[in-house]
Amino acid sequence: MLLKIAWRNIWRKRNRSLIIIFAVTLGIWAGLFICSFMGGFINEMMDESINHTFSHIQIHNPAFKGNNEIQYTIREPQKVLAAIESNPRCKSSDAEKCRFWNDRLTLNGFRNQNYWYQS
Repeated sequence: MLLKIAWRNIWRKRNRSLIIIFAVTLGIWAGLFICSFMGGFINEMMDESINHTFSHIQIHNPAFKGNNEIQYTIREPQKVLAAIESNPRCKSSDAEKCRFWNDRLTLNGFRNQNYWYQS
């Protein structure tokens, strides 16, 4: 009985009901679209960061993480690379990927803006 009265009440003002149904549908669709777009954007940003900035693995001198000073480098990177290549978890199909490595340097500093404008 209650459902029958509610159904009649919804369609009593047909235009108002259609506008509300359309607005709710559009709102749900827009929410799903934005969530999907942001999810894809975040996944792409993470993939870009891993593949082009940070890599899948980082190996540091233990003292480097605390100080970020150039003197704390890995002295014999060839030994570290040999250990990585001999690791059984580095599969044969990924052996080519494991051979490529890059030594990077992180520098922190400030640039004096006024230096460039002095006459």
